[in-house]
Order: sequence, then C-alpha cells, then structure tokens
Amino acid sequence: MITLYKHQQKLVKNVLKSFSKGNKHVLVQSPTGSGKTIMFSYMAMKSAAKKNKVLIVTDRTELLFQAGGTMEKFNLNPSYIKAGTNYIERGKDVYVAMSQTLRNRVDKKNWRDFIQKNIKLVIIDEAHIQEFNYLFESDGLLDNIHIIGFTATPTRSGKMSQLGLQYQDIISGQAIKKLIKKGYLLNCDIYDCGSPDMSNVKINSAKGDFSESSMFKKYDNPKLYQGLEKNYQKYSPNQKMIVFCCNVEHAIKTTIKLNKIGVSAKFVCSKKTPPKEPKNWTTVTKAIFNDKFRAYKLYNEYYHKHSGERVSIFEKYKNNEFKVLVNVDIATKGFDCPDIEVVALYRATTSLALYLQMIGRGARIHPSKSHFTVFDFGGNKSRFGPYDVERGWTLWHEESKSTGGAPPMKICGENSKLQKIEGAAEVKKGCERLILATYKMCPFCGFKYPEKNAAKEVELALAEIVDEEGVSLKTKAFSDMSFSELHKYREIKKHHMAWLWRMLWIRNKEQSIKSFAAQFGWKSAYTRRAIKHCQSKYK
Repeated sequence: MITLYKHQQKLVKNVLKSFSKGNKHVLVQSPTGSGKTIMFSYMAMKSAAKKNKVLIVTDRTELLFQAGGTMEKFNLNPSYIKAGTNYIERGKDVYVAMSQTLRNRVDKKNWRDFIQKNIKLVIIDEAHIQEFNYLFESDGLLDNIHIIGFTATPTRSGKMSQLGLQYQDIISGQAIKKLIKKGYLLNCDIYDCGSPDMSNVKINSAKGDFSESSMFKKYDNPKLYQGLEKNYQKYSPNQKMIVFCCNVEHAIKTTIKLNKIGVSAKFVCSKKTPPKEPKNWTTVTKAIFNDKFRAYKLYNEYYHKHSGERVSIFEKYKNNEFKVLVNVDIATKGFDCPDIEVVALYRATTSLALYLQMIGRGARIHPSKSHFTVFDFGGNKSRFGPYDVERGWTLWHEESKSTGGAPPMKICGENSKLQKIEGAAEVKKGCERLILATYKMCPFCGFKYPEKNAAKEVELALAEIVDEEGVSLKTKAFSDMSFSELHKYREIKKHHMAWLWRMLWIRNKEQSIKSFAAQFGWKSAYTRRAIKHCQSKYK
C-alpha cells in the first residue's frame, strides 16, 4: 500500500474541506510529477471503502493497461470501460472509463440512469482539456454528483469553455519551487538553443497552438537538426533523453539523423493510415494529396526499423534498450519514466499547459539523477518564464475578442515587396489573384511560396538564471564560467555535487577536477572519488 506524502495528504484534506462547505465540483491543481494519479487513486479507494461507487474518467490509455500500476497498489480492481464495453459490471465499486467511450454511451438510458443513480464521486484526469466538456454539458448528468478534476495546469484560453462554469472551487497544491526544495521534484537547467522565426506560422484555432504542419516547415532545417545532434553529444552524451517534435515527419527525420550519428533513438506517434484520394483532382488537391502521401510513405518505411507498437516502445525505453525517445503529443501527459535526464523541446508552443507538461517529464526524482537538463529550441522559456516560477491559477480566463476589419492580403506570385517570385513546387508562376497573406499555397492555382530559411545554428547558451531575490546571475554558458561562478551557481540551484563533477569533466577531464579541488580545498580522497565517478560514467 502506498503512503501519501505530507503535501499530498494536505491537498486531499483541502478537497474534503471544500466539499464540506457545499462545493460539489472542485478542481485540484498539482504540478507534473507530484503524484496526481496516486492522490486520486487514494481518494477513490477511500470512497469505495464507504461503499460508494466511483467513476474515473481519463483520456490516457496508460491508466487502463499499466500492469502493476497505481490502481493495483491501492488494491483497486476496477471495471474498465473502453471500446467494445457494452454492459455495466454493477458489482464493482470503481470504474475507469476512456472519455471517448463514455461520450458514446452517456445518452443511452441504461448508462445515464446508472451514473445518476449509483455514482457518488467522479474523478476527471487531466481536467483542463476540452475533451471532458460533454460531461458538464450533457443535460444535468453530473449536477448532483461530487466531482474532483485533477490537473497540473488549470489553464484555458480564447473561446475555450470557462473552467469556472464547470467547477466551483480550485485548490492548488504546493508550488514547484517548494516541491524541489523539499526533494519531491528535481530542478533543471534550461538551455536556450535558438528558435526559428515563428511570426508567420499559422495558429490551429481548434488547439489554440501553432499549426503542426506549418511549424514543421520552420523546423525541417539542417541547421536545427545539427543543433540537436551537437548539443546532445557535447553536453549530455549517453544520457537518457526525450524529444518533443512538431509532427510525425519531424519525429521520423529526427530519429533517422540521431541514429546516423550513433545515438540509439526510436520514435512513437499515433498510427498513420494512407491518405484518401480527393474526389476532385485539381492542381491544389493533387499537391495536398502528394504531400500527405509522401509523409505516409516515410512513416511506413521507418515504422518497423525505428518505431513499433506504442506499449512495446515505452517498455524498451524504460528498460534502457535505447537512449532517446522521440515523440509527437504521445508522452506529454501520464507518461512516467523517472530516469529521464534530458528533455528537448524541439518545437515551439503557445500553450503553457503543454510547456509545463513537456518539461515535467524530467522532473521526477531518481537515484541516478541530481537534476535534469532542458534544450529549448522554441523560445518557450522566454514565452512562459522559468519552469519553477510561481503561477496564480484561477478558474477564469480572458476571452479574446475579434478586432474586426479585413485580414491582410497578398497577390499570388508576389512577395511582400510586390516583386514576382518563382514557386517552390510544380507551379512556378502565380495567378495574381488576391489571397490571404497567411497562405503558403494559393487555393486557386497551387502556387507554393518558398520557405524563408531564417533558422541559424545557435551556439548553446544557458538561459538566464536568477537568485532568490530575482537578481540576474548570469547568461553565459557553463564552459565560460569561472570556478567561483560555477560553485555559486550550483549552490543557488541546489544541484547535487555529481552535477559539478560532470561540468568540470566536460572542460578538461581530470585536470579541471584537480584544479577546482585545489582552489576549494577538497581532500585527496574526495577528488579521487569525483574522478573515478566521471571515468566510469563519461567514457
């Protein structure tokens, strides 16, 4: 049986206090890596022990299929409601439902009656995402049932549904900075590795984030591929890394390039199927189909060589059968692998939730880790601030309002300076019709605008570090720091001494460690220990 930590116990008590005040729908915020699954499994166990029936709703397949996982450790033997489940096991106390499966059943009378008449507590996993809106919009389905929503990032934006319309109270757990200080999470070093110009990248209105296909065109660049390869080999050689890419094609190409330089890597993504042929073949539909088919052929060619079934890939990665896991929106939430040492944000995002979820993959404590490293290739840190900054979470967000007016336009085949240019695909000359300025391809003639190759290979530089008073300490790379600065930095970040040994070893191996030891008065035995550690780990 798992025992809750003090900060988890306090959070559970605060939920019960909120219920006692008359609130039925309560949202719980607790950082990635703080044990949300453990907390809601504990609460499900306690409620079930009182003969209450509990429904846990999730969009994570891991909660359904993880053998020996959290559910088992709390002696829970739930009924799983997934694709193909057509009847209700009425003798159970706990039910775990895939959200999409439940969505297809809640309007059926037997399922609706069962939920309203039997379920006493509903727990929603990753409650900030819009996927669960139907539960609150389904004609009073959960109005009289206690609901606890769990999320690390209770944030929505634009025209998304307000969390305040679904929940009556929000309870925040301990902040990331405090959890790091108490040893429940690890701190990180965020490296600014440069970002391509994102000013012309489209926004996917459904997701409220950069369009994956539009963003990929910026990242499909030799300089950026080299940037990931060189920074990994130079600063984190042989360390366990997870990479977050723009789309499937980006993940495949990244995996191929890593393997070519001798880094064992595999990619994981949602399964792809051959694209459907368009009903009407035009220059535009042909270009779109050819682009999709090319991406599918690439996926089909490398799936068996560098990927495979998702559960199998995750298991091999956790068992250290390869060093780098490259993924696309698969391991952003619910993926638990505590020994990850490096997180590569190989994409940009406008979503604070996604930013924190990606970084959070490296934050879990593990005996082999003193801290973890983040390579930021998307300017994300400058957009959202440090990983451990205090954030004021609320149930309400500002809704963006349309400013009106006509959208910016351009003439097909001309650049911003009204000069005629050559197309980047089959159509070399534009039709000169007026089209939206954001279009990369003309919808009338298929003219494709050439990509601006503004990305540059950026020398690795450490993102700005501030001390406890918020005063800037430095922005230069570790290799440029004096021994005193390196020592001061370690103290402020509270990194393990093994981190310092590695930084010294990278400089000039044994000689750097001996020089540092002489300056700071290390005993000879301690110096030998540091050298021996580095010799065994960084061959």
